Amino acid sequence: MLTIEDRHDIAETLAHHAFVFDENQLDRLGELFVPDAVYDMSAAGMGTYQGIAAIGAAAAALSENGHAPRTHLALRHQDGRWLISRRVITPVEA
Repeated sequence: MLTIEDRHDIAETLAHHAFVFDENQLDRLGELFVPDAVYDMSAAGMGTYQGIAAIGAAAAALSENGHAPRTHLALRHQDGRWLISRRVITPVEA
């Protein structure tokens, strides 16, 4: 069962994620993702990327194109912090 502190830390991780991506601060992805995190954009036809460098490159390409997909995150507790272990991108239907 998650503690109140766990819930708070998870909420902070998700808020930090939103800030980093909204402000296009992709050099800070290491603050959010575990080293072997998976960035899954296969539902949008853009593949799956593993590792922070590959995730950063994919996110930069999305940012350049002004793409605003739905995001689903999975978190893993590691080194005393909640970090993102998987991010799934689903295209938004217009």
